[in-house]
Amino acid sequence: MQPRLLADVVTDYLKSRQGAVEAITLNGDYRVKLGRLARSLGEREIHAITTAQLEQWLNDNEYRDTTRMAYRTRFVMLWDFAIARNHTRQNVARAIPQLSRQRRKKLRAIPPAIMDAEEVQRLLDTALSYRDGVMLPYFAVCSLAGLRPWEARRLSWANVDLEKKEMYIPAEASKTGDDREVPMPNCLVDWLEQIPVFRRRGTLPWNRQDFITVRKMAGVIQRWKEPKGKDILRHSAASHDFRLHGNMAQTAAKMGHDVTVFKNHYKSRVRTRDEAEAYFNVRPPAGEIVALTA
Repeated sequence: MQPRLLADVVTDYLKSRQGAVEAITLNGDYRVKLGRLARSLGEREIHAITTAQLEQWLNDNEYRDTTRMAYRTRFVMLWDFAIARNHTRQNVARAIPQLSRQRRKKLRAIPPAIMDAEEVQRLLDTALSYRDGVMLPYFAVCSLAGLRPWEARRLSWANVDLEKKEMYIPAEASKTGDDREVPMPNCLVDWLEQIPVFRRRGTLPWNRQDFITVRKMAGVIQRWKEPKGKDILRHSAASHDFRLHGNMAQTAAKMGHDVTVFKNHYKSRVRTRDEAEAYFNVRPPAGEIVALTA
């Protein structure tokens, strides 16, 4: 056996994935999840890490249900890689308990968590006022256009056309590997116009600490911890869009998945059209422009 630090194994594993087709859409997720583990346990040799330590790490980070299982999946693949490279002999990640059939069935029955107009207004108002609006574009495109978190973080200002009111998601930035054009509601255009033109370059800013802080300040961070709350902004946009337009195929196309996926995972929880209209009438304070420095 050739002992190796967990952090080094993670680096080797991510490098090994760079040429994989799957890496186009999933490498960002692998990098984030395994990177978090490496920052905590990276200085330990991988063969010395136990199942109990991995479980404790998941508990300490308060990962539950589907998020916990997503981490388990990444860990299993990392340990399989380490075994193949002779850095360890046992895949301790496989011993992390999976969700029971009853729990999986219960989770499937829970509709996706969504936010209402008042919560999104509070979130975007907070993002506008926090650190010169650094996180405003990210929160705006996720909550009002339904972009996936990683799509938003890869989105380039060059692909945002405020005049035509549409965004272009290239294949390499999409989870499905297919490109698409996403129409922008008027409210989203209004929010993005708060960012001065000279700052509309590169990809949309994103920082984990800022992401956490804005949600805390807006009083909505707990919403992400609800069952099926991980993609709450995307779910909110999809549910309100469907209620507003009543066209499942149209909403599914905007979200970048097929109608079957929409039926299974994005069932509307918005009761009235008035709620949907209020959601897409969330606007920045009149006359507000972010005074950013160069």
